[in-house]
Amino acid sequence: MIGSEDYGIHNDMKDVVGLAIFRVLSEDKSACRCPQCQSDMQCLILNRLTPQYRPVDQGNLASKDVRLEDLERDLFNQIMVESYRALHIVKNEPRHHVNRTFLHNSLEEVVLVALHDILRQEKRQLDYASLSKVMAHVLNNLQPRYTTTNKGHVFSRTVEIDPGYLAKIYANIYNALGELQPKASSIS
Repeated sequence: MIGSEDYGIHNDMKDVVGLAIFRVLSEDKSACRCPQCQSDMQCLILNRLTPQYRPVDQGNLASKDVRLEDLERDLFNQIMVESYRALHIVKNEPRHHVNRTFLHNSLEEVVLVALHDILRQEKRQLDYASLSKVMAHVLNNLQPRYTTTNKGHVFSRTVEIDPGYLAKIYANIYNALGELQPKASSIS
């Protein structure tokens, strides 16, 4: 089975969202700043944004230097709107009593199972860099399902019983694998 140690990816939106959360929390002194509330805000925001996963080399630091001011205007506005929305939700209903897990995109696990199935059927293996490229490509083409609790994790994995969504996952995997193949040169 493929595990998280077999590839490296990073969603650059996590870094940008972290900066946006810092900004909105600095403007609202009455909001809770605990790691749990910040994680819940991050989860809410990331689930509404288009992910920007990229492959990361083994042992390479995942983050890049990013500033909110450097973003395209529409993306900046969308992130800030979602940040204020998340602040409002979390501030009105903090979940300090909930049993927590670390923030992660639970869809990643579903993609891993499907990818493992495809590679096993095709009797194919991918190296670290290729597997990283495939995972980044696939996750960039699917709506993220970030969670911070076990209950949320179970709820977000309901995609596994939706045959239409599973077909979309498999199609994205085959597309990503196809992009790894060297392009055939045309003969004139």
